Formats: sequence, C-alpha cells, structure tokens
Amino acid sequence: MDRAATSPPPRRSALGYWLPLLGWVAVMLYCTSVPDPYAPLKTQGTTLSNVLGHLFGFVVLTILALRWWRFRTGEWTRRRVLQAVGFCLLYALLDELHQIPIPGRSFDVLDLLVDAVGVVVGTVLTHAWHRRP
Repeated sequence: MDRAATSPPPRRSALGYWLPLLGWVAVMLYCTSVPDPYAPLKTQGTTLSNVLGHLFGFVVLTILALRWWRFRTGEWTRRRVLQAVGFCLLYALLDELHQIPIPGRSFDVLDLLVDAVGVVVGTVLTHAWHRRP
C-alpha cells in the first residue's frame, strides 16, 4: 500500500490560520475608521446595506476566529467555541466604541445587535460545516 495514501494530510502552518483572521480584523477596522462624508445627508436610522455589511463582516470574523481557535487546540470543545465567540463579541463592542470620535460615525446599539446576530450565524454555519457527512 502506498504510504502517502495512508498518512494524514499535512497541517497548515499557523500563518494559514491566524493571518486571514488578522487580515479580516484589519479590513474591518479600516472600514469603520473612515469618516462618513455622507453623514449630514443621511436621515437617522439603519439602512439595509449597513445591516448587511455588519452581518457579513461578523459572520466572516466568527468563521475565521473559530477556525483559528480550532487550529490552536486541535479540537472543538464548548469552551473553545465560547472563547472564539467571546472574542468576536468583544471586538464588536470595541469597534462600536472606537467609532465615537470619528466624524460621521457613532456608537450604535442596533449595529452591536446585528454584529451579535452575525456571530451567531457564523457559529451555526461553522458548526453545520463541520457536522456534515
């Protein structure tokens, strides 16, 4: 029997796991650090594009965070999942706080709630992906 066919596939390096997570955090931080030049023209309230942006951003962040936590430990445990989810929720809170001094940006509780929904969706999608036959 061919030895290569029976040996497990090589594990990716840590860079392949933490670099996408770090890169996504950097993209999200950049996007929320840019002043909103159209803020005076907008009415108060949340737009669909804003909701979808937050949702998408935190779904991806959660998937990447869960992927990193699993790589670090080599296993899925409730504790590890909660750590990754906690990281994402803390990031959501810090992201909203950091927007306070930026022109055209503000702390928005609704954005924070949408971020939390994104974390839940990302967790469910990751769990479903790893449970598939």
